[in-house]
Amino acid sequence: MIYQVLIVDDEEIVCRGLKEFVKWADHGFEVAGIAYSVDEALSILEKNYIDVVFTDITMPGKSGLDLLKALSQTNKDLKTVIFSGYSDFQFAQEALRYGAVDYLTKPVNLKELENLLDKLHREIDQQARNAEIQKKRTEILLLSMARGHVPYSRELYQIPEIGNWYGLSLGMRNSSRERNLEARMESFRKKLSAVFVRSIVLPYEATKLFLILPCESAQALSSVISLLESLFQENEVWACGISSPKTGLGKIAEAFYEAGQALRYLFARQRGDFLPFENIESLYESNASDILGFIQKILCLLTDPSTRDQVKQAASEQLFLKFRNNGNLEELQLFCIQALIEMKGSLQNVEIENNSSMLNNALVSIMHCGRYEELESAVTTYIGSLAAAFNKKADSQLGIGAIREIQIYMNQHFAENITLQNLAEQFFFHPNYLSRLFKEKTGENFTEHLTRIRVNKVKELLDSTDYKISEICEMVGYDNPRYLSKVFKQYVGMTPREYRERT
Repeated sequence: MIYQVLIVDDEEIVCRGLKEFVKWADHGFEVAGIAYSVDEALSILEKNYIDVVFTDITMPGKSGLDLLKALSQTNKDLKTVIFSGYSDFQFAQEALRYGAVDYLTKPVNLKELENLLDKLHREIDQQARNAEIQKKRTEILLLSMARGHVPYSRELYQIPEIGNWYGLSLGMRNSSRERNLEARMESFRKKLSAVFVRSIVLPYEATKLFLILPCESAQALSSVISLLESLFQENEVWACGISSPKTGLGKIAEAFYEAGQALRYLFARQRGDFLPFENIESLYESNASDILGFIQKILCLLTDPSTRDQVKQAASEQLFLKFRNNGNLEELQLFCIQALIEMKGSLQNVEIENNSSMLNNALVSIMHCGRYEELESAVTTYIGSLAAAFNKKADSQLGIGAIREIQIYMNQHFAENITLQNLAEQFFFHPNYLSRLFKEKTGENFTEHLTRIRVNKVKELLDSTDYKISEICEMVGYDNPRYLSKVFKQYVGMTPREYRERT
């Protein structure tokens, strides 16, 4: 990694000498700029990313100490080094008080400077690794809060503070056949992070991202959407669901739900554009829990060959119970429309022939129903058609996309309390069938796969950080360091401590 240096000194000969005679590249640095005053330095720092500033103390007008004072308030990560012709350590003490990491006297000893560069490079490397780990921990926590698995607490988890913002769920359509999907999604995630620098991008499914986007107004959001559209590649079809405006990350679960529902609606209607949740809010004001239960029941039966023939009867029983408890045909129509649209969205990674036309026919039939029996027939006919399509399609192919999604999800959420049961619920499988399918597609059972992911992560953290083993244990999803040590030795052949001390 090459880090950027800014040299600040009012003497041009000093600046040019440092730039030309110091072997910056040999130590992992390059001179990105030279400034002959504090104001010029601050202007460069506003426009460029700089890792280290080397500055003289005594300059006409504002001094190097003035520069340090300004930087201490605006840039906490920037490293600064003071050099001066004065040998008085009073300057050094004041400089250190304002955040300088070291002090060099003029004329600068090149060997001393190059040793310092090696030290700075190691420190910045470690700082970058720690920042990346902290970022991933924050992302895991935020996604867990968005899904409702962890209660929001900014103070407890040191979550960043955000004022006004929108939640955007971005999904790639028609991606089940795409190669290098994971790499392409990661590339797009990095692109979003680079363009929307104040945003937080959370991958939450194989083809979906949740964007926490600071934004002050609906007008500003329109500009953001235009910019976002320009990032989509011509050969990729994206859809984006947008939450209502939020203030503070305490509303993250609400925003995640709203943006996700809008995205599902777009997917179900075969649209690839931007849809605010407010435009479909009336559809989702009620029945949310009932609809989810209905979908889970139906899809669980559909995806398991041993229960597929029961699905029409189960749908009929569920609808009858709902109608008996309410008796309002119009409300039941709305329930069925929403449930089938949601179900279609949940099946987006399963290629089912003519699913869109089957759904449209079912929706038209539901909307024109005058009696309960007609509505029941429309729904069960569509679900029966899905069951027939599943039977026609080889069962060996049905789980390919889902298992890939589950694997990606496990790689992203290994630190959470992942169980086969909650994965089955989330991806609409019967647990027994998912267990068998997972083994068939991956060659290992669910527990083995999760353990291997966690062990590999432990190895990575042991190699790249100085975290205690007890801290690493917590970071990868274990609550008992002894158990971690036992599992690690089983897979690696040595304990975590032995692994860290092996070289």
